[in-house]
Amino acid sequence: MDVGIVGRGGAHGLTAKPLLPSIPGNGSLGLGMMFAFYGFIGFEATAVFRVAAKDPGVTVPRATYAAIPVIGIFSSFTVWAVVVGVGVDSVTGAAKADPEGLVRTLARSYVGRPGST
Repeated sequence: MDVGIVGRGGAHGLTAKPLLPSIPGNGSLGLGMMFAFYGFIGFEATAVFRVAAKDPGVTVPRATYAAIPVIGIFSSFTVWAVVVGVGVDSVTGAAKADPEGLVRTLARSYVGRPGST
């Protein structure tokens, strides 16, 4: 979906407006904290696969420290793509109108039905 949005230029062109420092303060702090917390679920899986690692004392910490920025960058890019895909000025209204289906509808419009599934 991200590639489709960037490739097609978003709703009104690609913009860095969602990245302005004043924007994050406009939303709900609690909701933002929840997304930040749940966005990093999965990085602890590196410890689960410890027995499969050749040198777990080196590999597991390295994988854990690498997973955190990768997850953060990917999640941030996806949120930016969703905002640009819907339109910076209309994303809040679209999210309020269809909170459960916003991303699925957006994916369907940019990458088609198979991509939204």
